Amino acid sequence: MQTCYNTYSALFEDTPETFALMEKAAALFFVDLNNIYIDYVILQICRIADNDIRSLTVHGMNTLLHKSNLYSQDIDDLSNELTKHKDRLNIARNKVIGHSDTKTILSKMTLGQHTHAESVEFFANLQKYMDLVGIAIGIGPADYQMTGGPGDVYDLLKLLRLGLKHEEI
Repeated sequence: MQTCYNTYSALFEDTPETFALMEKAAALFFVDLNNIYIDYVILQICRIADNDIRSLTVHGMNTLLHKSNLYSQDIDDLSNELTKHKDRLNIARNKVIGHSDTKTILSKMTLGQHTHAESVEFFANLQKYMDLVGIAIGIGPADYQMTGGPGDVYDLLKLLRLGLKHEEI
């Protein structure tokens, strides 16, 4: 999920220059990709914060931590913040992404609105939660915020820039 969000941010929340580059290179493709990323990230946020205790969710992990006497108030506070963000998005998941609710689709309503700052806060809280859980179970903090490497979105953007410069020559 973090990798998808990082890729989404690099492509669609970066700079006007990046947007212009994508528009010139393959406008329809990047519009479609934008929509796919939005749906996928919303689905993943809702899924990880679902109340299902039998799955690999925040609530499922918390249940295991409770049983092992490793649950803390800090973990509880972060869990509540993660759930709060999921609750903002859940209507979009239930009425548009997971199911195509006729009334919602025909009304062209925008569901699950949230700010960029709320998204950034969600991923920061998820990182803090993962760190606390890692510490509680004895493996230490679990940094997964940085996901780039060879062949990542930045290499794609670099190649697009080079290709468009070559085309102008």
